[in-house]
Amino acid sequence: MAKHVEGLTERTLGFYRISITRMFADIGKDYDEITTDQLRYYFGVREMRDHVSKVTIDNERRNLSAFYTWARRERIITDNPIERIPRVKCRRQKKKAFSGMEIEMIRNACKDERDKAFVEVLISTWCRVGEIVLMKISEIKEDSIIVHGKGEKDRIVYFNARAKFAIDQYLEKRTDHNDYLFPRGMFVNGRSKIFQSFKGKKRKELHGWWKIKDLVDPEGHIDIASMESIIRDIGKKAGVTDCHPHRFRRT
Repeated sequence: MAKHVEGLTERTLGFYRISITRMFADIGKDYDEITTDQLRYYFGVREMRDHVSKVTIDNERRNLSAFYTWARRERIITDNPIERIPRVKCRRQKKKAFSGMEIEMIRNACKDERDKAFVEVLISTWCRVGEIVLMKISEIKEDSIIVHGKGEKDRIVYFNARAKFAIDQYLEKRTDHNDYLFPRGMFVNGRSKIFQSFKGKKRKELHGWWKIKDLVDPEGHIDIASMESIIRDIGKKAGVTDCHPHRFRRT
């Protein structure tokens, strides 16, 4: 509740919750009984047993440090067992961007107007996938849109001519009234109406469900995992390895 009041997003609160509950479950002791050596051992086990990276270890260390710093500030504990564990040094590797040829191969592999809009928005705006799924049609102003970014920070990003054309072409095919730029499919009693409607048909026939009004959720947006899956499929069809949304941001 304290972190919620400070204005942290639900996503960040989720990371805190996972890190803290996992640590308690693994060590098997209460918060005021855990020692520095037990935490060091826990991080070592995480790295060797669970094969997590040093970046993940340091992120978890930072989350647990925030918890224990808060607990001491609130006078719930007198000693902070994690303050003697320094930041984990991580090797910083330069991650690969797409080449110009790969971008054209990805464009050529798009199946329909929605795929093209996905790709062109990623190329043009440099937005995170979590920002793109929250984009609303009503917030598009000619060649720009307000993005609700990481840390509750809003900013304006711009569409180049190619992205704007792709968006216009895509919206012309939409028949629903959902305000999200990329809506999600309709669910009835927890089951996808899309799969029920296309039962027995080939997967490629399923792809254009977003053009059918009754199959589009009137309010919800596509989720991050679904968009990542679509981009991976486009990359696979294009023959481009390691194709994911964040790589467009790097590019």
